[in-house]
Amino acid sequence: MEAHLLSFIQTDRGSYVAVSAIARVERSAPGRPAPRGAQERWNYRLLDGSGDLLGEIETTEERIEFLLSVKMPAAPGQRLFVLRLDQAKRYVWDEVHQIIGWRFSPSAWSDNPLPIIADGGSLQEPGVAILIERPDGRLDQPQMTTYDTLDAARAAFLKRRTG
Repeated sequence: MEAHLLSFIQTDRGSYVAVSAIARVERSAPGRPAPRGAQERWNYRLLDGSGDLLGEIETTEERIEFLLSVKMPAAPGQRLFVLRLDQAKRYVWDEVHQIIGWRFSPSAWSDNPLPIIADGGSLQEPGVAILIERPDGRLDQPQMTTYDTLDAARAAFLKRRTG
């Protein structure tokens, strides 16, 4: 049996629009001024296939991309590792996150789905390595390679970051 997920976007007026009903999104005038250091907010018009207005939402460009993406649940227990380098560039440490779902983005730079982690953190930080644990225990670094062990991934990350 195939699972069908239905996503909704809550509009500025409080009504809900099914993402599957949205044929086109138009970005209009900037929204309210963003606080210093925050992303600029825009007004988005959600239109159906006939060009009729389904609703409007004010949000950031990154958030509208997330809202329009297709999401699927992850296999139970699936994990992701984030590798980081200490300031002295001598030690690699890792964070372990639970993957709760996968996001397929309409404008992603690749066909690979993006993981959604349980704590909602961002995986778009510079200078980190993202490793996705496979069922066989190996670790995939998307768009790069597969490692047999976490130690091998740490060693390769340290070598890449320190030259």
